[in-house]
Amino acid sequence: MGQGRKKSKGFERRESRRVAAVDLRHKRKKEEKAKGIISNRQPSTIDQLRVEDETMIRDEHDEELVQDDNLDEFSPILSGTIEPKVMITTTRDPNRFTKRLAKELRNVVPNAVYRKRGAYSLNSVITSCTQHSYTTIILIEQGQERKRPDGLWIAGLPNGPTAHFRIGKVLYKNELEMSGKSTNHFPELNLHGFKTRLGHRIGRMFQSVFPPRPDLEGRQLVTFHNQRDWIFFRRHRFILEDFKTARLQELGPRISLHLLTLQQGAFSRHSQYEYLPRVNLNRDKRQFFL
Repeated sequence: MGQGRKKSKGFERRESRRVAAVDLRHKRKKEEKAKGIISNRQPSTIDQLRVEDETMIRDEHDEELVQDDNLDEFSPILSGTIEPKVMITTTRDPNRFTKRLAKELRNVVPNAVYRKRGAYSLNSVITSCTQHSYTTIILIEQGQERKRPDGLWIAGLPNGPTAHFRIGKVLYKNELEMSGKSTNHFPELNLHGFKTRLGHRIGRMFQSVFPPRPDLEGRQLVTFHNQRDWIFFRRHRFILEDFKTARLQELGPRISLHLLTLQQGAFSRHSQYEYLPRVNLNRDKRQFFL
């Protein structure tokens, strides 16, 4: 009994000190607000404190940047000269989770088809896709331990480049609350947070997967949001409540991606890497690559 009373008294003292500290913080905030001290104060985040480097894009209309865009591998698709045609496949022996992700991506990407890998080698798949005028191949990689999709490869055909992403988390359409039903309309793209030359190139790769002319009647929006080198994929539809207000209805799936490598060529082992992360213990945590 005595020990229980000591514990209860100790808890009461700690709780009283906590309440007093909270009251003191509220009192200080009121005094500062009355004096106008915190009127313009904003919380500092890692994104706001990001360290800028020479790869940051400060002018999207820079002559050198525009010239590089006109000469890169994605220019024929983004200019409308070539219609994008996408092949989606997986590693061998995919389980139901990997197959489900492949089928949901097929519903997201217009002009995309999903084919089972079977026993075909990757070189055979690439050769066949090139012969049938596919412009992009998306390969979903299944993890050995988790037995869930943990890697995503996107390669432009026939000349690359090839990007390898790590899949952080996937929420399928049926796992989302109040998810809507998608249509066959071409979606509008929203790329946000790609601030470096590398990020700009990755953004153009995502753009090359979708037709450059969206169907605005479908009111569908596909977002690639980069935050601290993590890319968050979302798909929504605009729901018009009345003539003045609208809301977003999520269509799914949700995918988070992290760029691992970017290499020239289409799945070429001997091509040069455009991006290959290296362990640098002295790197500032506020420095990002995308």
